[in-house]
Amino acid sequence: MIVLLCDHAGFELKEYIKKRLLKENYDIVDVGACELDENDDFSTYVGIVKRTVDCLNANNKIIAVCGSGVGMCIGLNKIKGIRCVVGHSAEEVEMARRHNNVNALALGGRVTKTLVAYKMVKTFLETESLGGKYAKRMNDIEIK
Repeated sequence: MIVLLCDHAGFELKEYIKKRLLKENYDIVDVGACELDENDDFSTYVGIVKRTVDCLNANNKIIAVCGSGVGMCIGLNKIKGIRCVVGHSAEEVEMARRHNNVNALALGGRVTKTLVAYKMVKTFLETESLGGKYAKRMNDIEIK
């Protein structure tokens, strides 16, 4: 399952990603924003994920979009079990998945072009973690 979330600054890009993923038959849960509201805030949607994180399993992936991706990334990384990266390129996202087993991708709706964003999303969804010494590193820094 893929969990999607955004605030107003990421709404357009999230909707684009959602439409493309649905067309490819991905299993999606959209926790909001469900309509454009210039007064909403990314922390509202991070809070929804925080309250429902027990419903997620290790195979779930999170894609979050705000203005720069940074706010969503900071918020999601405060939730136990979530490892989020702000995506800037598909190559960076691939390394984050392989080496750090990130399970959340934050994107900047104001700074990322749609085709570049979708390439990062596909890389995020299709790349597996290398495990081994990389998994040990992630376990060493996991919040207990």
